[in-house]
Amino acid sequence: MTSDSITDSNKFHGKPCRKCGDTLRYKKTRRCVACRKKAQKRYRENNPDKARESHHRYYQENSEEIKEKRRLWRDVPANREKERERLRRYDREHPELRRETSRRYRLAHPEKARARGKRYYQNNKEKAIAYQKLYYQSNKDAIRELNRRWRKNNPDKVREKARCYRLANLEKERVRNRRYRLANPDKKRESDRLYRLANPDKIRANTQLRRARLKGATVEYVVDTKVFARDKWICQLCNKPVEPTLRYPEPMCVSLDHIIPLSKGGDHSYANTQCTHLVCNIRKHAEYDGPNPDGSPRWVQLGLDF
Repeated sequence: MTSDSITDSNKFHGKPCRKCGDTLRYKKTRRCVACRKKAQKRYRENNPDKARESHHRYYQENSEEIKEKRRLWRDVPANREKERERLRRYDREHPELRRETSRRYRLAHPEKARARGKRYYQNNKEKAIAYQKLYYQSNKDAIRELNRRWRKNNPDKVREKARCYRLANLEKERVRNRRYRLANPDKKRESDRLYRLANPDKIRANTQLRRARLKGATVEYVVDTKVFARDKWICQLCNKPVEPTLRYPEPMCVSLDHIIPLSKGGDHSYANTQCTHLVCNIRKHAEYDGPNPDGSPRWVQLGLDF
């Protein structure tokens, strides 16, 4: 503020001050404005705690009036750059306090904070990306630990996000998976082994689907355990019970049979599959004498349903 301009109604130009020569004075006390500001500055420097407490008390009592004055001051184009420089200087001098203030604001106004961050990113994309890279390089371990905890606490969100990404980037995912398999063959084999042990039904269903596609058959995703439950674990070739606990290559273990073999144009579907013993399925091989007299599969004739 210069001495030849009056910005407040409580100031006026009077006699020059004997100390500094300035003519701007307060109407109420007639004191020199420049000298009064210097005295206040000295007091704040000598009594920082008292000055801070007084400032805080005054702000609490006159917060609305102060905010309105600040808004009007910032609306003046000449003052906008001054305000930006003041904020930048404050951030440099008080980084910890500034971070804590920003954190409290984000917690209190999450929607506004997200909108503001999105706006800044759109207007300063290159700068934001460069900062993100620099921050990641400086805090790799902390970021990885934070991401690990989030994935552990939000498994459903992680799976859904990964599924959406795969559907939107199928070719990229194929290239990435191929590159990973070539670079990590041992890890890939171990991962596949664990998956097969944990998901035998899915493995069998996928194997049958692939075989059906190679034969050129019409395919449907068939889960063999559903077919076995539908047939009540009764072999549809010998009409004897199948023991569910027996495993391949035990001859009497369960096996999924195609009523019309795939090699003879049969479909891979629930309607064309049945529960059989492994040995019965092997004996049947690709033989097929046609449907039952009424044209239905054996499990329909027996009164079973799926």
